[in-house]
Order: sequence, then structure tokens, then C-alpha cells
Amino acid sequence: MVETKDKLENGTVPVVLIDILQLVLGKSHIYGEASNFNLPKIQINTGILKGNDLQTAKQTCLVAISSEHEMPTSTVTFDNPGVTICGEAQKCLNDLSEDVVEWLKPQL
Repeated sequence: MVETKDKLENGTVPVVLIDILQLVLGKSHIYGEASNFNLPKIQINTGILKGNDLQTAKQTCLVAISSEHEMPTSTVTFDNPGVTICGEAQKCLNDLSEDVVEWLKPQL
């Protein structure tokens, strides 16, 4: 039986890597590296490892739906009724997933 570690070391199976670089929900709610760009966003670094060959790409998705949004509180809503940052972050993650798949397709 071939173990996962052996597969990784001999490069027979490509490995997809995802590193969450930043989750920004506002100036006071930043996870990852701080920057001057504090609009809500999710930023990831995606990689594909084939043996010793590593290809990477940075992907970013903004979580803003308008220029007027409220900062995170116990109930975070934008200026549109019924729209929350959690719901918009989920849409952003779905978009990021599609972007990652599109980036990976030609490399597999």
C-alpha cells in the first residue's frame, strides 16, 4: 500500500494547497496581514505541488456590495435590508472556489 507521504515525495499525485492570507471584515477585524485596504475581503494563496515543482497564484475576493457598509457588530448588515457580511462572505468564497478551479484546470 502506498502512503500519502510517499505519493507526495515522488510526485505521482498533484497536491492542491490553499493558504488563507487575509480575512478582513473592517479596520478593527483583520485576520492575517494588516494593510491600508480595509474593505471586507478574503485573500488566499493557491498552489499546486507536483513532486518538487510548485506553482502558486494569489486570489482575492471583495466582500463589499456597496460603498456604504456597516462595520462588524453582533448583527452585521449592509445598507441593503437582509444582507449580512456572513452571507456576502459565503458568496465570495464560492467565487474564490470557482477561480481556483479555473486556475487549476490547465495545470492538471
